[in-house]
Parts: sequence; C-alpha cells; structure tokens
Amino acid sequence: MKKIIAIALIVVLAAIVPVAAQTAEQAAPAPDNQALLESAEAEQDAATTEAGKYERKSVTFIDALWLMDKSVRGMPGEYVGYTLEKIKEKLMMPRFDYNPLPQSFISDFVAQANAKEEITIDNIAEIMDKTIVPKILAIVDLNKELRAQNYTSEADRNSFYAIKAKEFGFSDVEIAKVMNSAFIFIPVCKSYSGLTSGGQYKMLMDVGILWYRISTKGEKAQAKLVVKKMTKSMGFAKEGKTFMKDGKLVDHKEFAFRSCVKNAARNLLVATQEMPEFRLSGQVVEVDAGKVGFDLGKNEGLRADDKFRIAEFEESEDGSVKSTFNGWVVVSMVADSNSKEGYKSKAQIVAGEPMTGSVLSEFPRIPIDIAIKFRTFPGVANSGDTAILGMGMGLQLDARYNIGRHFGVNQLFAGVGYGLGSAGEADIATYSDGASVGQLDILLMKRFLVKRFTLGVEAGLASFSATASRGSIGAGAFSLSIDETFSGMGFFAGANAGFNLTPALIADLSIRFESATLASDWQTGDFPHSGIGIHAGLTWSPPSLPFDPVDMVRGRLGL
Repeated sequence: MKKIIAIALIVVLAAIVPVAAQTAEQAAPAPDNQALLESAEAEQDAATTEAGKYERKSVTFIDALWLMDKSVRGMPGEYVGYTLEKIKEKLMMPRFDYNPLPQSFISDFVAQANAKEEITIDNIAEIMDKTIVPKILAIVDLNKELRAQNYTSEADRNSFYAIKAKEFGFSDVEIAKVMNSAFIFIPVCKSYSGLTSGGQYKMLMDVGILWYRISTKGEKAQAKLVVKKMTKSMGFAKEGKTFMKDGKLVDHKEFAFRSCVKNAARNLLVATQEMPEFRLSGQVVEVDAGKVGFDLGKNEGLRADDKFRIAEFEESEDGSVKSTFNGWVVVSMVADSNSKEGYKSKAQIVAGEPMTGSVLSEFPRIPIDIAIKFRTFPGVANSGDTAILGMGMGLQLDARYNIGRHFGVNQLFAGVGYGLGSAGEADIATYSDGASVGQLDILLMKRFLVKRFTLGVEAGLASFSATASRGSIGAGAFSLSIDETFSGMGFFAGANAGFNLTPALIADLSIRFESATLASDWQTGDFPHSGIGIHAGLTWSPPSLPFDPVDMVRGRLGL
C-alpha cells in the first residue's frame, strides 16, 4: 500500500509542478550579430506566414549530441547514440526539409568545444558563432551572387556550385544543401545521474536544443539564436528487474534511461512546435455543419485530435501585425496531401465561429492528458452482504494517452489512474478508526465532441486495497496497532460528460459502476466491493511532463 501511495504522490507532483519539466529560457544577446530573435519579431514573421498556408522550412543540423559536462561524457556510447536517435526521430517532422551539416563544417566547432572541461548553452552558442555560423553565412550569401549572375539553366547553376565548392573546400552537394537551409539546430545534454534508494532506481538528465535562424534580410546574412530549451527528465525502475522496452529486454538501469530520453524528446518536440516560425497554419476553405475544411494534410504531419486556434490578425498604426485567438477546432479527419483532386482535412469546431478564409494556428501539446479529480469509493461488505466499510472519498489522478491519433480514431484514450482516500466507518465496533483506501486503474476511454461539450464512455480493470484499523493491543510504549487489509482485482465501466474551458482544460464528471471481490489478510472468505463511484474534476493537456507516467508505474512496480 505504501508503495502505491508513493507512486500516486509522484504522479501528483507531475501534474501540479509541470513547470519543473521544462525550463524554456530566452537567450541573452550573444556577441556580435548573433542576437536573440525577439518574440515580437518572431510573431511578426509567423503572422505574415499565417496569412496563408504554412511554408515548409529547410533545416540543417549538427548530427551529434553535444555532451556538456563530465556526467554525460561518462555515459556508455550506446546511451549517447540512443539519445541522439530519439531527439532526431521526434524533431524530424514532415513539416521540415532536413540536411545534416557535413563533417567538414563542424570540425573546428568540435575541437574548440572539446577543449572546454565544462560548457554551458551560452558557451556552445559562442563557439558556434565563431566556427560554424561564419561558414554557413558565407555560403548563404552566395544566393545573392547566384541571383546577380541571373543563371537560368540547371547547368549554369551546377557550374556555379562546382566553382564555389573549390573556393570553400566543400563539395558542391554540401554547398547546395546549406544554401537552401533557413534554420540550424544542435541537441545537447548534461547533468546525467542515477541513484538507488529503497530498492528503487531513479535516473535524471537534462536534454536541450539550440535553434538558430539564418536571416537574409538586409545587406548581409545573419544567424540569430531563436531560442534555447532545456527539459529536465526522469526515469524510474525497480532494482534487479528486467523490462521489455523498444522491442528488447533491458535491465532496470537501461529501462529508466530509455524512458527518461523518450520523455525528454517528446518535450522538445512540443517546444519546437511552439516556436512561431514552426507552428503549422492553414486557411479554412469550407465551413459546414459544425466542421471546417482546411488546407493541411498528411504531408505536414497532421494527426487526428491535433488542436488549432482560430487566429485573427490586426495591423497596428506602426505597421506591426498582432494576432488574437477566438476559439479553436480539433482535427477529425486528415486528408491525403498528394491527392490529384485536391484535398482538405476536416476539424470539428469546439468554440468560435470560423469563416471561409479564417486562419487556423497550431496549438501543440504532448498526447497525454492529466486528470485531477475528486472521487468516491464504493464500500466493502462481508460474505453476508453486510457493510463493514462505508463509502469512501478521496482524490484520483489519471494519465490518459491519446492512442487513437496513431490510427485516425478521434478521442480514444488508454492510460493509468490512481485514487487515494479514506472509507467510512460502517462497522464501528470492529473498525473504530475507519480505513485508508487506494485503487490503481488501467482504463480505456472514448470521447465525443459536441461543440464545447464532451460525452464519453470508459471501462477498465482495477486493483483495490483498503487498510482498516482493528484497534490496538497492549498499553503505552508496548501498544501495538492491528491493521486488516482487504485487496483484490475487479473492473469498472461508466459514462462521462465534460465542458471545454480552454483548448488545454476540460471540466468533467464521470459516473461508473465498480466491482471487485476482495480477500482479507485477517479473515477467510470473499468480501464484495461494488457500487457506484463518482468522479469530478479537471483534465489538462500539458506541453511537457518530467517523466512518462505509464513508464513510471511500470518501473516502480517492476512490470
């Protein structure tokens, strides 16, 4: 029981203190012309883009994970490779065209960075400014020369690339790729640690990313540090256990590491999607029966249940463009972008009144909902159907994964939940101090959207436990408390309704029938536990979490 309570408290921390999951710092201005791209400028650029369909961005990256301190430099090589692989797997979104920087571009950067015993994100930015960025900017500036020469044929352009390649010492293919890139990113990590306490292993690491934008405005190209993000992530595992993870059997330390890295990569994905330049946007081309059709699809990486806010843009007297959001939609059908007959995806209108020509702006979130609820617990009876513990009350926390988005089914969730509370004193003569109760749920839920309202059904399996005090024996320092524990497996099924307060927050109510047959560690026989449970609370869609809730439960319990 104590272990399950500890798990519940950890999950509560994940919901109540999400700020600890991700530190999103705006970088201080770096030396020379590598100034941080101010948020107003970024929003201005995004507003211009959002006047129409999202424009694909060409991105180049340093194909290496930068190890910022001694702790991560001591990681096994396969851990470094796995971390880089998962970051790239998440960040290589369909909305981008990717080109890794060739080795010849980064050799000076690697040498200077390796010369520092401890480096910070600011140090990395400075080294990039001195080594990689000047090479990239010199090549980007070739675009102006190429336009000035007015080359019209492919042969002329190829000849131009070949000549410049000799001058720069790079291949013509490398030069062509870099010339077409608009952004650069580098993944970084630091503060790797693992500790064991009470038979439980916990692993922690900070994983981050630097994003530069190559600006060709003005007479000379510039590289601007758009944003720097660091996310703190954790993994958990029961010492000595083995786990199935990523299709292979791993020990407890590797399970915790993989869980930590995958969670961090998911957080960085949303952090990238939140950047104004990278947010998907599209125009409404059709409004019909509570739904809109819009011009984004599979090629942009659209998925069922993605959320888009209805954006309006207003030009100020100084010529700047400000955006406001009036309502939102939820994607219900993703169109094939390659259709020769044209295409339009569908989204259900939740709030607002979009019109043909309205702009939809992406509202990115991780595909996990966290629900915090007040709940009741049915009582416990004896074999004669006489109540021995009354109805209980407490709190429940659920983590619900949107599994339907992977195969085009809207609002289909699977997850885990844990409720903790106290039961009433139905049999006061035996259980004078009442009882503490706990319940671990594995759930499946399907919701339906009706404007701002939600209707749904849910079902699942439950592991219930109640610990009741039978009093004590002895007196004074020699007194001993006697507890009786009832535990067993069962099921639940019910319905829920809710109201969308914001794109990230739902107020909801669930009523469900719960049933389990319990056993006692004090008495023989079966003890029925069944009745109606009521859940009322809030469901939140977070931008990040400090750990993966299901992996945490698996790891803690050794499953």
